[in-house]
Amino acid sequence: MAFQTLRSNKIRSVLSVSGISIGIFSIITVFTIIDSLKIQVQNSLASLGKSVVYIDVFPWETEERQEYPWWKFIQRPNPSLNEMMLLEQSHVADIVDAFSFKMNYLSTNMSNINTGVEALGVDIVGISYGFNRIQDLKISYGRYFSEQEATQGNSVVILGNTVATKLFNNPELAIGNNVRVAGKLMRVIGVLEYEGVNMMNNSSDEIAYVPVPFLLGMTGIETRTYSPMIMVKAKDGISIDALADEIKGAMRTIRRLKPSEEDNFAVNKVTFLIQYLDAFFKKMNLFGLIIGGFALLVGGFGVSNIMFVSVKERTGIIGIQKALGAKRFYILMQFLTEAIVLCVLGGIIGIAFVYGIAFVANILLANAQDISFRIYMSLDNFVVGVLFSIVTGVIAGIIPAWVAARLQPVKAIRANG
Repeated sequence: MAFQTLRSNKIRSVLSVSGISIGIFSIITVFTIIDSLKIQVQNSLASLGKSVVYIDVFPWETEERQEYPWWKFIQRPNPSLNEMMLLEQSHVADIVDAFSFKMNYLSTNMSNINTGVEALGVDIVGISYGFNRIQDLKISYGRYFSEQEATQGNSVVILGNTVATKLFNNPELAIGNNVRVAGKLMRVIGVLEYEGVNMMNNSSDEIAYVPVPFLLGMTGIETRTYSPMIMVKAKDGISIDALADEIKGAMRTIRRLKPSEEDNFAVNKVTFLIQYLDAFFKKMNLFGLIIGGFALLVGGFGVSNIMFVSVKERTGIIGIQKALGAKRFYILMQFLTEAIVLCVLGGIIGIAFVYGIAFVANILLANAQDISFRIYMSLDNFVVGVLFSIVTGVIAGIIPAWVAARLQPVKAIRANG
């Protein structure tokens, strides 16, 4: 009976459905975009490793930075390659899967010695042998450093995909060829897979990786390096907090700090960033729900208004139904079902528009080489959209349905006459 009523009032039904569609479209669009951003950020953070701690000069947590005078941070010594080696020989090695040292070199130019073609603004990153066990470098062509090359600081380099393309046009042709970096010749042994731009801006496309000892041996390196850090990955079954505590104790021993002295280093965990971002995205979801809720509220008022009109038009029919024995519950469910059907149809149409736009957007994004962002369409958002539609239908239709259910049969028939 609800569907028959909707078909008999097509224009009215279309207008009511449109209002709900706009509301559900707004809410699910916001949820879909926020979920897509969250997945992109989580994927970027996953490359840093959830079971990895980073020994650095500065803490990542904002509160800790605010509580500690900035001039004390500047006075802290940088983590060193020697300290990483001492950690490898300490008791913490029993719970550690891999150690690595990493340091960056300010952007420099790199050239193909055969053609003279240059790649400008390449970031040179020095890493130790264990780096690939902590952050997986996805090598498309060639190989990773051997332990001997990494330890002795041989003049070998692994290029990001964009850098290799600039220098050799075809990245595969880079393998075995020589490039000039800061006046030094280096042999290309590997090229990374193309990553594209990500949310955390930690893509390797514009980076060249070299052994740390090689980078330390470059002239004037002390004045142009930054962000030296020691990376430590826990073994399976070892919690990140337990690893951080053990590392802190070992570092205090290595640096010979007295019990009364403050730490002159920071032990950072990616889990802090993940927790911070989770809280941030929850707030964004709430904000999106409020914004989309207003659009859905307008649609709900439209449905409620239509239902009051429908009750008024069918007062006589309601009277006849009650005279023939229809119970209040039957009349209430008849109009409530009609409101819910209207809202669910509108919700499904709104969700379909979101999915359609997301599908087209992903095709366009896939054709854009420098963008790795994708819109993720989850089943959860579909279910949420349908549930919102049902709830809106119940809220919008309950009062008109209750009014219809309480009509007196004789008065309703006379009102129609």
